[in-house]
Amino acid sequence: MEFMKDGSQIRESLSSKEIMFASGSSGAFTRLVCQPFDVLKIRLQIQSGGQSSLYRSGADLIREEGLRGLWKGHSSAQILSIVYGLGQFGVYGCLSKQFNDSSGLTTFAIGNAAGLTATLFSYPFDVVRTRLVAQRLKSNYRGTLDAFVKIGGSDGKILFRGFLPTLLSQMPYSGFQFFFYKFFFSLWRDFLGDESSGTLFWSGSTVCSVLSGLTSKLIVFPLDTVKKQMQVSGFSNYGGHKRILPTVVYLWKSGGLRRFYCGLTPGLLKAMATTCVNFVSYENFCAIIWRYKSS
Repeated sequence: MEFMKDGSQIRESLSSKEIMFASGSSGAFTRLVCQPFDVLKIRLQIQSGGQSSLYRSGADLIREEGLRGLWKGHSSAQILSIVYGLGQFGVYGCLSKQFNDSSGLTTFAIGNAAGLTATLFSYPFDVVRTRLVAQRLKSNYRGTLDAFVKIGGSDGKILFRGFLPTLLSQMPYSGFQFFFYKFFFSLWRDFLGDESSGTLFWSGSTVCSVLSGLTSKLIVFPLDTVKKQMQVSGFSNYGGHKRILPTVVYLWKSGGLRRFYCGLTPGLLKAMATTCVNFVSYENFCAIIWRYKSS
């Protein structure tokens, strides 16, 4: 059976539960594929000097911990991705049905609401994931559950440390992702042909999701660095501060504007890969569900 002409028609034919299932599935699959980029990005963002290269950071990690180190903190990261994917695409899909307005401003606003919901429910897993990635061979935590118990037992507020810069970055990031995806996809249709061809739709979805992820990440990356510094504040041998302004000052003094972009290369690679895999797998999971229902 052929795909429907338009991916939006597929999504509109699905129930809210089916959209949520496709959202969670795409989030889990994306995390499995893209976790190494995230591990390297976090390591570069939280280093004290801010001078290590992507190659050196990756080589040191593999030498010290083996290839498994590239998937460090994967369990908490997987939960984070599933919860975030459910919130982001689930809320976006449901609100899009309610408003039925495809304008750029509406898309950006709905994307922001989706980002807010997803961030609120998934944030504690983000903190745990960051700390698991940050710890070296001498482990403070044995795993995700142990980290939750120890962090919650010492000070539960730590699970939401860095939440404000995360909110300030993830809300517009989510909004920009959906906005630029629709923007680039409209250009794709205008200049390269009608989307009635199944092959054209899926190749367009891939290209536009990559461009969307790259553009969105460039805009919000400095806030992501601030967040990571706050999340590891007081943990192990890492310095940093618990509030936004002192963290910004600390980063500026330790390396100027360049310090806010430490980890940008793996961050952009991860953003492009994540957005691409996330959007394309989400579209595919929706199509698979639709085809199953239609068979």
